[in-house]
Amino acid sequence: MDNRPFPELRKIVREANDSRIWVHAEWINYKYAPKEGGTWAPNYHNKLYNLTDMAVRACPENTRWVVITNGDNLYDPRFVETIYSAPPDVDAVAVDFYSRYQRPTAEPCERFEEGEGVPPCKENGMRFCQTDLAANAYKLQRLLVEDRRFGLVDPGGTHGANDGIMAQLLKTAGWKIHYVHGHCLVNHAPSPQQCALNGGVWDDSVMAAASSFGGSCAETFGRVCAARIDLQRLPANLPPHPWDAWVPIFESTPDDINAHVPAPAGTAMGEEDGDEGYQQQWHHEVEDGSSLNDRTEL
Repeated sequence: MDNRPFPELRKIVREANDSRIWVHAEWINYKYAPKEGGTWAPNYHNKLYNLTDMAVRACPENTRWVVITNGDNLYDPRFVETIYSAPPDVDAVAVDFYSRYQRPTAEPCERFEEGEGVPPCKENGMRFCQTDLAANAYKLQRLLVEDRRFGLVDPGGTHGANDGIMAQLLKTAGWKIHYVHGHCLVNHAPSPQQCALNGGVWDDSVMAAASSFGGSCAETFGRVCAARIDLQRLPANLPPHPWDAWVPIFESTPDDINAHVPAPAGTAMGEEDGDEGYQQQWHHEVEDGSSLNDRTEL
């Protein structure tokens, strides 16, 4: 979906020579301009996710898992087998991924360094600002039965964070999630790793600026990461980022048919806080001991 034609798309699909790949829809019109005045056009992402919802519903009936991705993601060859090796009773699989948003509150450049107890990449938390659309696999039948639609979860449509909002809604609604930690199976560009593969150098000095949030790949050579030299630490008077004042509120609604999931037998519930019928959200984690440091959350 764009205001400009993409004639190369058909050629790319043809050269892939894979009958499983097909073009479901192409929306090309001046009304679908992604940006206006340098910022995302109002409701552009919702329109884009409406198209995604249509594509999800075009999957064959016998489809088990659905992964939604786009052109700025690369996958490890083990990604698909990792999804299919998840326990059969889970509803979603979340894998860790390379991202420019890794440990954003740490010092520039240091936030990407290896260290004891530090994850090698962005840990997928399946919640707002802690996940990525391309790093999650969803059980298709449950998506359809509950009529979950990415295009409807952010009515304002100004942030493009539909993936994180959806992930957290499903988590709140009691979906059983299988986490794969310790292995980075998705590379979400731009990232320092992708920048290095392309022969560039990651400039982390602008990682907290609203105009370049997360850092950027620079056409500079001789330094692995520019921020340590150019900016020793983040200044105290950072300008506010557009998202600082916007965090979605996740509450149970009549539309969430699984919002109130009973606790399994033997699971302790939180104590009441004085409001009749209110109990703290519970969750129970199970370590399965696999070599990929997987974890299943109920």
